[in-house]
Amino acid sequence: MAQRPKLALGPTNVPAPDRPEAHGTPRGKTEARPDRAGKKAIAGYFPRETWVALRSLSIQHDKTTQDLMQEAFDDLFAKYRSRA
Repeated sequence: MAQRPKLALGPTNVPAPDRPEAHGTPRGKTEARPDRAGKKAIAGYFPRETWVALRSLSIQHDKTTQDLMQEAFDDLFAKYRSRA
């Protein structure tokens, strides 16, 4: 059985793939999506059960998880504004 080539060395006769940095876009960056203009991502680490419950609600109510998270944030902000 022939030995597989080491990946760290990389193939020498294969042309390099077309990369974003070759087109003026920094590596790891993509063009901004219009639907995300003026928005920021919010992330957190939660137990798997929380993710499963959110996903389940999403399916049951035919809404995206983002829609449900927006609803939850709106409720949270309303709760704390009413106490001020």
